Parts: sequence; C-alpha cells; structure tokens
Amino acid sequence: MHSLFGTLNVKYALGRSGEGYIPIPGQRKEPGKVMVEVQDQLMEFEAVTDEDEKIPTGTQVTVIGITKGTTLIVTKHS
Repeated sequence: MHSLFGTLNVKYALGRSGEGYIPIPGQRKEPGKVMVEVQDQLMEFEAVTDEDEKIPTGTQVTVIGITKGTTLIVTKHS
C-alpha cells in the first residue's frame, strides 16, 4: 500500500477503472474501498456510489467523481 501523501493527485483517478476491495453500500450510505491505479501506483481509496444496490468486493468499477477530499464516486462497469 502507498499513502495518499506526496505527489499523488487524486484527480488522475477520474475515468479510471478499478476493483471493489471492501463492499460499497448503495446510495452513498457509507464508504467502502476500491483499488485504482493512479500515476503508475495501485492505490486504495475510500469510495461511495449513487447506485441503489451495494457494489460487492471484486466488482469492476469506474471512477466518475471525487467527493470529500479523496473519496471517489464510482459506478459498476456496464
């Protein structure tokens, strides 16, 4: 794991694909976690979704936004 400090710019996560690491409850109830490659580093981020159903561990996701600092907004791959 790498920390979020240093030269990482979370904006580079926008549009990237990743994988659910800790289940992400639907409707932004609380954050789960995803693994996304950003600036050639596989990073762990907190993530929320606007979808109605939970995104389970192992689900492929796409980063569609950023909220609360470095928390990503994700959606399931279609």
